[in-house]
Amino acid sequence: MTNTTDHATERPTVRQLLRDPDVRRLCLSNLVRTVGTGLVLSLATLYFVTVVDVTPARLGLGLTIAGLLAFLVSYPAGVAADRFGARTMTVAAGVLQGLSTASYVLATTVAWFIVTACAVAVMEAMSTSARGALVSQVLPRSTRAGARGLMRATNNVGLTAGAGLGALVLLDPVRASFVAGLLCAGLLQIGGALVCLRFREVPSDTDRSTVTATGHRDLPVLGLVLVNGVLAMNQGVLFVVLPVWLVSRTDIQESFFSAIIVVNTVFVVLFQTKVAWYGETLRGASRSLVACAVALGVTCLFFGAAADVGTGAAIVLLVIGAVTHVVAEMALAGGSWGAATALAPDHLHGQYLGLFSSSAQIGKALTPVTALALVSALGITGWIVLAGLFFAAALLVGPLTRAAEHSRERYVGRLPDVPDVPNAAVRT
Repeated sequence: MTNTTDHATERPTVRQLLRDPDVRRLCLSNLVRTVGTGLVLSLATLYFVTVVDVTPARLGLGLTIAGLLAFLVSYPAGVAADRFGARTMTVAAGVLQGLSTASYVLATTVAWFIVTACAVAVMEAMSTSARGALVSQVLPRSTRAGARGLMRATNNVGLTAGAGLGALVLLDPVRASFVAGLLCAGLLQIGGALVCLRFREVPSDTDRSTVTATGHRDLPVLGLVLVNGVLAMNQGVLFVVLPVWLVSRTDIQESFFSAIIVVNTVFVVLFQTKVAWYGETLRGASRSLVACAVALGVTCLFFGAAADVGTGAAIVLLVIGAVTHVVAEMALAGGSWGAATALAPDHLHGQYLGLFSSSAQIGKALTPVTALALVSALGITGWIVLAGLFFAAALLVGPLTRAAEHSRERYVGRLPDVPDVPNAAVRT
């Protein structure tokens, strides 16, 4: 058997990954889809507040309901991908997501806003679960981790490009401009989904008609899923808690937050593929999750320390915190996907990925009522409490992973120590 050190030298480079037409199609699909998503993210809130005249309170209510529904459908969507085929579910959910996004332009009342926002969130959650299963079905084990990292880097490029298009739309923020932008976003999301028609539907060794929801019965896996939900609060820490802290407890201009986002984007684009390789085995995925939790704890300490220390010192602390945060973000992306696919039987990747996705949804939804509330009420002490939560999560990852591995072995056999490495995919 190839040892871990030797295997590390055999990992395909980005150039070699892109020689695989399936990897190129996945990245193209992601790029087109996320340009649409970045466009709608930059326009939707302003459209509903300024054009449809939805109050901020009702906007928040609608998005909360949408987030709850997304949480509820992630796991069933993964089960459906295993049962009906990942390609079919990815295309169907992606097309419906694009149509739901385009239907924003028909929402002229608060009720219709809530309906369309829920439809978009539900279809996006279904697409996410199915897309993860699609990667597992069309790519060999040896290239999945690197391809996932490359896809995530592509996501950031697409979101940034979409936000740039949104900025152009907002140069003339009238209803016609918003309508054109939102329709374009919907078409891009549909286009990204249709690219996946180029994949063949991979036959399963198991009769798909017998697939049922079983992942939630594996208690150690559920424990790891809950830890994943805690770690998924990292996005809320950066995009919800930090801006409030920046404005209320530092003398730094609000525009500095944009620089932090630039740091985040650049790091993900440059390093996500390399970091993703660490999650290609269960042991590596466990280490990635531990690294994520520790880095998030350190991030909270740096962000908290930036209060009331003067502008220069605050900038240094925030930049260091931004770097440790993006390290955590990249480690979580590789670790959570790696753990889900390593623990899942081959014919149940969709539902295990759906479980991890659902915990990420609830983690993001709970950030405003947990992390933001802590920091707003307790100040620096709140950041320390948050850091303690993430450090505690780091201590739980190892035992839960070992327990999940043993429970998996009882049901479907021993996990492979090293992924298969086809000759065509390795360095020569």
